[in-house]
Amino acid sequence: MAARIAVSIRKKAVALIVAAGEGRRMGVPQSKAFIPLEKTPLLALAARPFEDCDRIDSLYPVLRAQDFAAWDQEVLKRFPLRKAKPPVAGGLTRQDSVRLGLESIGEGEEGVDVVLIHDGARPFVDILQVEQLLDTMEEAQGAVLGVPAKETIKVVSPEKRVLETPARGSLWHIQTPQAFYFQTILEAHRKASRDGVYATDDATLLEHLGVPVVIVQGSYRNIKITTKEDLVIARALLEDR
Repeated sequence: MAARIAVSIRKKAVALIVAAGEGRRMGVPQSKAFIPLEKTPLLALAARPFEDCDRIDSLYPVLRAQDFAAWDQEVLKRFPLRKAKPPVAGGLTRQDSVRLGLESIGEGEEGVDVVLIHDGARPFVDILQVEQLLDTMEEAQGAVLGVPAKETIKVVSPEKRVLETPARGSLWHIQTPQAFYFQTILEAHRKASRDGVYATDDATLLEHLGVPVVIVQGSYRNIKITTKEDLVIARALLEDR
């Protein structure tokens, strides 16, 4: 009897880069995603590992409509991204923007198995982390980057009274990218929109459906640029890299 040969079928994976926020906490007139870090826009840095990863087929940016011209001029013309699809206009919230981006993928590309959702203000993800997420999706239904909490976390009431101190060993800071089966996360977002449910990350919507999510060890370098102080840290990280 002939021996069976296991064949691994490559999953079609795309990246959704979300950068439709105003970035009010930065206190700058331009969109946060286009703030330069050593002359390179944050968004270009955030997109690069997906462009360079052979297992990612396409890259979908979600932007404010008024930033479409900046995407062409400041990113594509200076840092060509051959996988980039035309930008998608975002919504009022990040969650709305992700849903609109997912729906655009569904309308514009066939056969997508896995989507990696990433914040355009996280410029320090590398290809290895993207590969690890894709590897994990061979067995999991959802996978997110994260790092163990270094400091004690307390649950606090609106009146600033401490309610609980969870054991630090079970707490992780969750990052992006986050990887999901495309149809599952699209349905999770559509259901959340219908039900008026909002969450701080995409994995939470999957958890509400009872779908398990796996943590993949990330990096403490994978910071999200939110305030001016974060830019100072980012410049130091870029120089160190």
